[in-house]
Amino acid sequence: MKGKKRKLKIFFYMDLLIIAMLVGYKGYLYLFKTNFEALNVKNISEITEKLGSRESFSFAVIGNIHNSIGVFEKKIVPRINSSEASFMISVGNAISDGGEDKYRSIYSGLEMLNIPYVLTFGVNEYSDFGSFKFYEYFGPYYFSFKAGSTHFIFLDTTKKTSFIWQKKWLLDKLVGLKDEKVFVFMCKAPLEIDVSGIFGNETDYVSEEDRRKFYQNTFSRFNVDAVFADNLGIYHRKEINGVTYLVTGGGGGFVLDDERSFYHFLKVNVSGDKVSYEVVRIGASRSGFVERLENLWLFIHSLFYVGFLNFLLILCLFLLIAVKLYDAVFVEKNYYQDFDIDPELFTGKKINVAMFTNNYLPFIGGVPISIHRLKTGFKKLGNRVLVFAPDYGEEEKTDKTDVYRVKSLFHYSKFRDFPVANIFSGKIYKRLKIFNPDIIHVHHPFWMGRKGYYMAKKMNVPLVYTYHTRLELYAHYVPLPG
Repeated sequence: MKGKKRKLKIFFYMDLLIIAMLVGYKGYLYLFKTNFEALNVKNISEITEKLGSRESFSFAVIGNIHNSIGVFEKKIVPRINSSEASFMISVGNAISDGGEDKYRSIYSGLEMLNIPYVLTFGVNEYSDFGSFKFYEYFGPYYFSFKAGSTHFIFLDTTKKTSFIWQKKWLLDKLVGLKDEKVFVFMCKAPLEIDVSGIFGNETDYVSEEDRRKFYQNTFSRFNVDAVFADNLGIYHRKEINGVTYLVTGGGGGFVLDDERSFYHFLKVNVSGDKVSYEVVRIGASRSGFVERLENLWLFIHSLFYVGFLNFLLILCLFLLIAVKLYDAVFVEKNYYQDFDIDPELFTGKKINVAMFTNNYLPFIGGVPISIHRLKTGFKKLGNRVLVFAPDYGEEEKTDKTDVYRVKSLFHYSKFRDFPVANIFSGKIYKRLKIFNPDIIHVHHPFWMGRKGYYMAKKMNVPLVYTYHTRLELYAHYVPLPG
């Protein structure tokens, strides 16, 4: 017993520690984690102000971050911060889905950067009604900005935006930019990509051939320098009619860690009319265990970050556990209480006895026969008896005065000789209240016996129990494994 109490005491103090950590973490989020909105607008203003009219600069491009902690936050962010990149652009799928918690989590990760950043609206940002959150937290689904003499165009390939409308907008935007540097960012690549050997299919790039041709012809006609995309966990580069197409999907999501699929980001160097693209490979393959830990932390983080109700529910759960453990460890219990009732209360008095049983006549067995004999003996002494028993559908007429039949839920036996009484019926309490028992006698520890126990407790009536059957000898009849 002492060893058990010692273990419970350890669990109790661990539970208190968890409660303190929960409250502390929620307080930290409340005090130090601020709300955010229109981040793309704010960061674009910072980028244009920072670059001014500079003709030479560099920036980082990354795709498929997928709310990564171990790769993006721990490996890639420090590399970008230590590089000469003036800003970073995510080509889409910075989050793993469009949930509120994922948006808030990626915000925490992006704020680790020492440079401004801009997000492209991608497939994952669109999922789970996430488009509304993207619009609020970052900005429009398609847009453009100019830094120096370089133009940055962001397209929506999720079909959230009408292709016809976006097509006209893109053509109007590109007119007059033939002699200037133009970079285009879109989640789905306007290329037909070989997806064999990787986790992907044709829906992960622009699958409609007419749209692919429109994009390729338009980008070539207006001398676009490069088109960046992701949505596949690979690195892929292709030149089409003088336009460089780069698929960069190694920012933190699942990769195969081979020559085609690996963790990386791109560093784009602009120097006058010259543009170069550097692949920065990250040797940070994740084990399944590490990925599960990240997902667990993201889940815990999201529980508290999303809403106050989640926090209250979990806090109440641990508080309830603490109360139960405190009661088990520190509250002294008297296991040898005096349950005797003063016999003088019943001396010379005729009493009302209510009995609860799972089986009774006409079912023939030791328990029904014993209850019938006990009932008969009580009645001969002038006492009133009411037996609460299952309804077999074939009761004798003489039962009506001293047996209350409870309708059955179903029959346990195929021979219909073991009905299971409906203990949830409100008629049981009504009939028992009319009978006004002085004592309740239960003949089973479960079902009807448990109902009798609750009735005795509710009516503040003494309860007795007869242990008729060694139930452990019949356990093999229960249809459960083992």
